[in-house]
Amino acid sequence: MSGGDESEEGEDVGLGTCVKETAKALLIMLTHPQDDMRWVPKSQVSPSSEVRRRGDSGVVIIAAWIARKNGWGRSRDASKDKERDES
Repeated sequence: MSGGDESEEGEDVGLGTCVKETAKALLIMLTHPQDDMRWVPKSQVSPSSEVRRRGDSGVVIIAAWIARKNGWGRSRDASKDKERDES
């Protein structure tokens, strides 16, 4: 389930690691398919995600709307397609 699959539980945005955690959010560093780091509210991390607390690594699954906001997953691929079409 890697590379931008979307389901009722969220969108698979790739592989990553949680590098920091607060009471309400995780700082997730994506490592594949891109290198990027963003804060994600814990409430928006899917129960199916392998990354749910500090130190976890694996497949990151988050709510589709926040994936789009962060430019991760399928929404990231759609943005690149749009940029290519406009040029």
